[in-house]
Amino acid sequence: MVIAAIVRSLGTSAGPGPRMAIFFVDHSGNRADSGLDFGRAVLMDATDLKILIALEANGRQSFTNLAEAMGMSKTPCWTRVQTLEQSGAISGYSANIDGRAVGLGVVAILQVVINPLQRTEFEEAVRANDAILECYTTAGDADYILKVVCRDVDDVDDVLRHNISPMPGLSKSSTTICLKSVKSRGSVAVAARRLWQKA
Repeated sequence: MVIAAIVRSLGTSAGPGPRMAIFFVDHSGNRADSGLDFGRAVLMDATDLKILIALEANGRQSFTNLAEAMGMSKTPCWTRVQTLEQSGAISGYSANIDGRAVGLGVVAILQVVINPLQRTEFEEAVRANDAILECYTTAGDADYILKVVCRDVDDVDDVLRHNISPMPGLSKSSTTICLKSVKSRGSVAVAARRLWQKA
């Protein structure tokens, strides 16, 4: 079997944007849905997934090195990467910045409840707020979970008072200060491999 998946995270519920969808196709071309069809899917095989894992670990490596690691020539490897980029499976390449190096050593996680009539305005404010690194809609007591990075605890207090509290529709929030990072920036492609291995 081969796996089809989008290796991208869900940003907000504002629209039908890219989410993760997974299904399996056997060698006869028959499709068996996993029930996680949330929108868009990219058909890929085990080699494509290995390419994603390699590029997620090091997006700056040359096509020559990548092709050698994949056990193929440079041109077919380049073609596969181009296809993954065009399909949206690879959404971009970026540098991972250590927050401590730029004076942002404290991470805070906020659980937020909002007025449902102001969901659009709240999400627009989230996108415009530089203090917020990540935002997810949730199923549970909170409507959203926000991740912010700050200089210190005093800065967290300042961000809560002046950046978060005035946001439209906000009715209640609770804040958790993170003490130590145990794991960060895990590989989405490696997580997808777990599903492929079950097929």
